[in-house]
Amino acid sequence: MKFKIHHIPQILTDIVLVTAALLLAFLIRFEASIPAADWDILRGTILAIIIVKIGTFYLSGLYERMWRYVSMKELNTLLRA
Repeated sequence: MKFKIHHIPQILTDIVLVTAALLLAFLIRFEASIPAADWDILRGTILAIIIVKIGTFYLSGLYERMWRYVSMKELNTLLRA
């Protein structure tokens, strides 16, 4: 897989969505009042989670697909990632 410049917007969008999902999960878990110790956990793990998720998406070929022609094969790849 070769990195292409047009992957950047897709990757940035995924970073924002992964971050938002993690933050929302913490807000729901702690009923919108996240304790200071758990904020530290969130800050300490968010970078690792983003790297793993984006790396998984990239290595599984998610950014190589032409989304105009998505089929069940691509859906299967997405669900495995």
